[in-house]
Amino acid sequence: MQTDKVNLKEEVVLNPSDILWKLLMQWKMIVVFALLGAILVSGLSYMKSVSNYKKALQNYSTKEEVKTSYTAEEIAKLQNKLKGKSLVNARKAVFDQRKILADQKYLDTSLLMKIDPYYKKTATVEYYLNGNEPKEAETLCRAFSGKMCDESVLKELAQDMNQKVDSKDLSMVMRELVKVDYTGSANTVGTAISSEVNPVITVSVILPKGSDSDRVIETVKNEMKAISGDLNRTVAKHKLNLLESYVKITSDSSLGSKQAKLRKEITSCLDDARKATKSFSDKQKKFYNAELTNIRAELGIEEKSTSKPKAAPAKPSISKKAFAVGFLVFVLLYAVAYIILTAHKRRVNGGDDIAKITGLRKYGEYHNYAKTGFERFVWSRGVFKSHYSRYLDKDEMSEFASEGIGSAFSILRNEEKLPDNVTILSLDTLTPINKAFSEAVVNGLKNSAIKASQKQYSVKQLLTDADAVSSMGTIVLAVTQGETKYSELGEFFRMTSEYKIPVMGYLYVD
Repeated sequence: MQTDKVNLKEEVVLNPSDILWKLLMQWKMIVVFALLGAILVSGLSYMKSVSNYKKALQNYSTKEEVKTSYTAEEIAKLQNKLKGKSLVNARKAVFDQRKILADQKYLDTSLLMKIDPYYKKTATVEYYLNGNEPKEAETLCRAFSGKMCDESVLKELAQDMNQKVDSKDLSMVMRELVKVDYTGSANTVGTAISSEVNPVITVSVILPKGSDSDRVIETVKNEMKAISGDLNRTVAKHKLNLLESYVKITSDSSLGSKQAKLRKEITSCLDDARKATKSFSDKQKKFYNAELTNIRAELGIEEKSTSKPKAAPAKPSISKKAFAVGFLVFVLLYAVAYIILTAHKRRVNGGDDIAKITGLRKYGEYHNYAKTGFERFVWSRGVFKSHYSRYLDKDEMSEFASEGIGSAFSILRNEEKLPDNVTILSLDTLTPINKAFSEAVVNGLKNSAIKASQKQYSVKQLLTDADAVSSMGTIVLAVTQGETKYSELGEFFRMTSEYKIPVMGYLYVD
């Protein structure tokens, strides 16, 4: 019925489930604490990043000096350091490299070199002229051919092809795609223009991938019409008549051969250049590299740098990672601090703790959310009621407790000749909740014809007041969560063991 061997003064009971629920009840406080911690950690991280940014900014330069050209005097100075065969070899390497760079630029820039030779798409518009003097026919045809290759026309056609062409390369790139032919007549294609036939003008435009063929044909028609108007005013009267316009796809093996040949030549020349320059002396390399720099500048080729440009230092910012880490760390700190503080207080914090240690029976448990002020913020009402939902009804819990105590008391009184009265005893400060629940249990016992009372004494008072001890009869402890100390319980059980005072069990109240 009671214990006399357990040293409760040294006992600390921490139930993981109870601890977890208590922490969940404090979720608002934990969130506030963790947010403050996250702000602190991210603030420190930001200050560190600002410091690092300032240091990096001092060492950062946005541009590295790269020599883009050499003067004639500088080239001559480098050349004068070479004599005989070494100079000849260096000059030959420069000459070969000029051709390689020119061919490579053409290969990279030319739209014709990017055409699939086995799927060559061409837009064609055919016209014939009449109403003009026969002797003026060839002059008109040449004029049409020349004006269709004006830069303004080529630029518009490039736009229709959805191609971005550098203005300095426009003429070279587009003239390969636009072709204007003129012949004797539709019936004598390929013949020279004579005074007896109507000349035929054929405008052909090779279409790169992504071109709008309809827009290209429309542009050709508009430009030819505009040119015809100009020539009517400036060269000779005539009439431009549309024969037909169409798009056709052909296979051009000669274009494929040209592309393959150019690539092969570039590859071969590059291999030869590498072999030739591999054995160059430092003086030859300096001359060779200086000449190459000028050739690249002349051809408009940007020199490829082997080293990556220095990245600008990142501007300081608040780290999301630091915020998250700070939040999690301070959640953990709060939990650890709560566990340590709970253990340090050595007070009862779980309804089954005393039963586990002493073997005493728990006759009832009652919880009431009576938090006020700051405690109301700290402890969540919702989680509290969710966890203790079975123990919130005082009348039901007190009835259950009084029935249990009454039944056990009746049995034990007959077996062990217990005193005929029961005292609900509180060892600590009697809280309103403890008092209300204890009184409800006492009333239940009285209704069962059992002499019962509710009292509050400290262990020291009991040790000095023999009459109080003798008058209590059989004791049922009323333990208050977070208030009842294990040390007092230990002293109480030693006293009851020494003086043979019967203790039936306990009630647990929060």
